[in-house]
Amino acid sequence: MKRLFIDHTKTLNSTHHSGLNRVNVRLAEELKRLFPRQVFTLRWERWSRSFREVDTGKRVKPTAEDDYLIGEAFDPNKLWRWQDSIERWPGKAYAIFHDNIPGIHPELCLPHVVKRHPRYLAALSNFDHIFSVSKASAVELRKALGEKCPKGSYFPLGVDFDSFEPWDSTSRESKLSGLGRTVKGLMVGIIEPRKNQESALAAQRILAAQGLNLELDIVGRLNDYFGKAIARKIEAQSADGFPVRYRGSLSDAEMEDQFRNSDVLLFPSIAEGFGLPPFEAMARGLPTISNCLPSVYEGLDNAPIIWIDEASGEGLAEGIKRFVDDVDFRSNFVERLMKFRLPRWKDSAEILAEQMGLG
Repeated sequence: MKRLFIDHTKTLNSTHHSGLNRVNVRLAEELKRLFPRQVFTLRWERWSRSFREVDTGKRVKPTAEDDYLIGEAFDPNKLWRWQDSIERWPGKAYAIFHDNIPGIHPELCLPHVVKRHPRYLAALSNFDHIFSVSKASAVELRKALGEKCPKGSYFPLGVDFDSFEPWDSTSRESKLSGLGRTVKGLMVGIIEPRKNQESALAAQRILAAQGLNLELDIVGRLNDYFGKAIARKIEAQSADGFPVRYRGSLSDAEMEDQFRNSDVLLFPSIAEGFGLPPFEAMARGLPTISNCLPSVYEGLDNAPIIWIDEASGEGLAEGIKRFVDDVDFRSNFVERLMKFRLPRWKDSAEILAEQMGLG
């Protein structure tokens, strides 16, 4: 029987709840649910140069019927001799590719991430098949690897919150219809230049001069390299009397409260491989104003969303003003959203399983 082993080495060692970890965990959960006797998680044990099952600790001895999948092959040097084992894996080896942001926007990334990125791309060329999280990221991969690019395909990431009750469409309609000159905006994502929190701070000042009050909640882990400077700007803006709060990292339950109590998600990100926050906001019934990135737009082109073409304070302020002034958008948002089918993690797992021949 064909088996699939999903590598959770980096996920198990991670100290924060990132979007990448959500992808790795939720895909594994859904694949295990679909194929409980065929799907297993494993980890790389450096000292023994071997893979071990996460649940049992047993050493994995793969056969030609066993396939391998990893969602974070970012730093082969940290997984000592791991790459040799992948090259010797007797079945097929699959990897998930998220983005080429360090190669395209090195100024937005941590120096060590930029430094390791060529090794990561080189490691990807050794896989049998690459699953990209969007059509846009698949194009980036082909450009980066050229003729060394393995066979590939793309699949949509899932965006559900299965542990929560369905969102209340009646209360959301009431909140949108009663919107006045005060807007509760929410930003979700790591605090760093790529996520562009500074544009929201600039938009807050621009809108205040126009008589529109933007209350801003910012949620996310602080990037140790870039984030402290942004956090100081948030503190300075608050000290100037603007209603802006940095909430730090929150649990899913706490995020549920944020989605329910906010009026709109702000997503002026400069670069994304997929962009989970707009999808997750939609899954919780929250309107979104987003930068029109190809990787985000391709999955939400028919969704009720306000797109901005310029990820600046001025561009975001204009998007928020459109949200406030466009009564038609707010009045039919819930109806349109109810007709829009968001991808689920179960969908993602089924697409991957079909392409890997599970079942």
